[in-house]
Amino acid sequence: MLEAARFQRQGQRVGDAARVPVLMGRGMQVEESPDRASFQARSVGLRDLLYFRDPRVQTLLARMQEAAQTPAPPAAT
Repeated sequence: MLEAARFQRQGQRVGDAARVPVLMGRGMQVEESPDRASFQARSVGLRDLLYFRDPRVQTLLARMQEAAQTPAPPAAT
């Protein structure tokens, strides 16, 4: 499953590399270097909301937070 997820993400990165410049050329604004630390700090309280208290959701949330800490590999050219 992990291999399939990596394959899918790589395909998305390649597609994004082609699509984003086109969309930017049409006026879409893209934050190319988002302030991830600020976003993480502002969203940290979400895990305390009632619907995030389910253990399964807590597990998923922890996995998402871990993935957000891992730098994405460069897109293939």
